Amino acid sequence: MMKFYGDISGSNFFPDAMLLEKNQRLWSKFAENTAELESLRYKGGSIQPMVWASAMEEVVKMRTEMLRAWLEASMNEEEV
Repeated sequence: MMKFYGDISGSNFFPDAMLLEKNQRLWSKFAENTAELESLRYKGGSIQPMVWASAMEEVVKMRTEMLRAWLEASMNEEEV
């Protein structure tokens, strides 16, 4: 995911780097909260860390796809 984030932040697709950084910080909080919420059902249990990690993996996959799409759109705009 960080590869795509780095590629996007260096592209012309997001001329406002501060806005992109803010978006990433907010997304990080969202991801942490989502994983925490998913794992709460198992609070105190030995499976809680695995549920947390699995939820985080799913959220990161979604974010990676979003960043990949933004990067591809950026590359398409540069070709025009």
